[in-house]
Amino acid sequence: MSEIIPNEEFIKKNYDKTVELIRKVYNSGDEKVFVPPLLRMIEDLGLRYATSPASSHKNYYSAFPGGLCYHNLHVLQWIGRFASLLAPKEFSNESMLKVSILSEIGKIGDLENDLYIPTTDDWKRRNGQHYDVNNTIQYMRTNQRSLYLAAHYGISLTQNEYLAILLSEGQHEDANSLYRYKEPKLGLILQYANQWSQRIEKQNTIIWP
Repeated sequence: MSEIIPNEEFIKKNYDKTVELIRKVYNSGDEKVFVPPLLRMIEDLGLRYATSPASSHKNYYSAFPGGLCYHNLHVLQWIGRFASLLAPKEFSNESMLKVSILSEIGKIGDLENDLYIPTTDDWKRRNGQHYDVNNTIQYMRTNQRSLYLAAHYGISLTQNEYLAILLSEGQHEDANSLYRYKEPKLGLILQYANQWSQRIEKQNTIIWP
């Protein structure tokens, strides 16, 4: 369990770390020559990605500014650990990085509008709900919006990466039931990493600045 203060320093540190990891994995030292589509997406979304929460209520996980970026880095940490045990040397760093960041990127919203809007309802805030869902944007499941955003930014995905993102919410989702026992290993490992990260993050103490 950790204490988290979701202030400007915390938000900037996680965003900068994300950019640094993408550059390192793609070895893009000279951005003028080649900017990986994943990096272009993160930089284009910019402040929206850096400050987006991962959920709306404290009873879920990382429901604070910067929570999505923090969660995705957490997933990346655990997907590497699970992969080293369950499928050593089977997945590239690029593949694990892509699915970790993209699996929940749909929580940012669409290309122009945020999915989570800070609530103005004092009763909700007192009861742990810090954000309302923006119902004015087109409804999509998180993983579907994630794949839409990836396609918009021209991020190429292998079949296994695509399915890992599509199935990232696990088998408790009825829409994923047809894939039970047929998921690619990368998909299962992403689910384990995501669920384990959520479990840990729910225990964090958030100290609001």
